[in-house]
Amino acid sequence: MDNKTGDDVFVVNMSSKCVIGIGHRFIRPNEVMQLSASDMVNPGVIQMIKQGILRKTQTPVWAIKYNWDHLHDKINPLLVVATIHSGTKYTSQIFQAVGLDIGHEKMGEHGAVGADYAWRKPGYEREMTSGIPDNTVTVHQVREPFVTIASLSTIPENFWRNAVHGNTTYYQGIYEGNPLEDSTIIRCMKLWLNWNQTAEKLASYTYRVENMEECFPYILELIGLPTDLPFPNISKTTNKHEERHQYSERELYNADSHLYNRIKDLARKYGYSI
Repeated sequence: MDNKTGDDVFVVNMSSKCVIGIGHRFIRPNEVMQLSASDMVNPGVIQMIKQGILRKTQTPVWAIKYNWDHLHDKINPLLVVATIHSGTKYTSQIFQAVGLDIGHEKMGEHGAVGADYAWRKPGYEREMTSGIPDNTVTVHQVREPFVTIASLSTIPENFWRNAVHGNTTYYQGIYEGNPLEDSTIIRCMKLWLNWNQTAEKLASYTYRVENMEECFPYILELIGLPTDLPFPNISKTTNKHEERHQYSERELYNADSHLYNRIKDLARKYGYSI
């Protein structure tokens, strides 16, 4: 349907019993309908919106096509685990844009996206897994290592101090050694490697955030949604962190050749050409 205003306007029939006629169409109880500009100036429609019989909603077009209320109860919750600075905010907004209650670093009705969920270690596991249903689908998101390592270099010093002094079990197994004894470049290299290794073990599927649009249909299939939902137009600079020095391969190799080779092997396993 054309909408001459340029904006999609949707309404929900809040009545539990009445079928409402709008023009030559009918909207049953709890159904969603897209309205045209002419519908929105219809006195009857205006009155029903004022009375709360029709309620405006942000439900997207696909939810009308696929009967969102029917799908809602069949969705498997989704948990996306990743390292910090790996585009988790961007990913959470993609799923939110198709109507899912997916939290960023917190559980929503349909799941969560975040780095913290890789920390399922003794003393912290109960807190992080609380409220996660047994049928949750866990996937692992990775970001190109050199870009991520550069971004990780912006992490404030108190993060590393908390890792050692404030929350020892918090980071248990997620970092090799003591970060306070390592240089910034070594810290960031270890964090990318160790965190991804830990997250990968929790997941049934690993994908590159750079290929999110290509992988999107498969993730939808895993959680029980139609695979042909349109991919949302979300800015890739969402929650963009200040980028500092972009380390070269030579700098990473010179810092620790063995650690560099481990990162390179894992990155190639994930499909990066480095």
